[in-house]
Amino acid sequence: MNVKGVNYRISGHWKDDVEHPAELGAQFVALLDRIQPTIPVKNVWLLFDFSRVDLHAESDADSSAGVLLKDARENMTVFVERNDVKEEDGSTDPRNGYYLFARGTQDGREFGSSQSIDVSAQVGSYWDNEVTFEVGDPLRFPDPTLTTYPIYKGALEAIASTMPAPYVWARYSIRWDTGDFPPGPVPSGPPIEIFDGAWIAYLSAPLAAGFSPPADLFPERTPGGGLILSAVKDHIDSTNPDHVRASQRLQTVLTERTSEPGHRGNLQFARFPPRVGPY
Repeated sequence: MNVKGVNYRISGHWKDDVEHPAELGAQFVALLDRIQPTIPVKNVWLLFDFSRVDLHAESDADSSAGVLLKDARENMTVFVERNDVKEEDGSTDPRNGYYLFARGTQDGREFGSSQSIDVSAQVGSYWDNEVTFEVGDPLRFPDPTLTTYPIYKGALEAIASTMPAPYVWARYSIRWDTGDFPPGPVPSGPPIEIFDGAWIAYLSAPLAAGFSPPADLFPERTPGGGLILSAVKDHIDSTNPDHVRASQRLQTVLTERTSEPGHRGNLQFARFPPRVGPY
């Protein structure tokens, strides 16, 4: 199969972090404010209101109502409370947390493009919390001018410094074109989209403890004693063998420091509690 395109995503995960909506709203706004200076185009942030959308029905962001960040900023607590994650029967369980989604576009419209900046946060949950950053949208591959190392490293640091994630990582995923095959079952081979490589990673101080990072991963210490590691300090190229080898070295470190014991291959992160203290 031929490569159709490449996506780039940043994500951070943690568990057991039931926080008040006021704190979560302030945190999310602070995250968007810290991400904005890393992007070389002016963004208008639009928050999506999922209060009337069934997330279990796999509804997409465009089926929800958009609220400009400048209008929601002063009343974020109410906005967060309205976007709690419901049970499948529609009932409320505070332990499920809240789902927040923002899209940055140059004109403030909610429709995605190759230059859209999507930031999502499932937070305040007893079980699983996650924050993500991605350029582009599900139907459009990202504009290469917005998938640079400075932009993604800046966004990764914004997430790590704002959210209590014990680790944050940027990765690339190749999407494969299955259109070359005739109708019928697709032959065995790479799936349409798979995890392919680690690019940049943040490890909190506890996860970095006792680890001597290799110089070829360009280690940088963070204010709280954590580490930022980079496979390459450039746009990562999935067709460059040197980049792929560097990505595999970083993936090995992530597997050793953050994955479930004995797990091999694709990363299966352990469930760590929220980080305490500066990143």
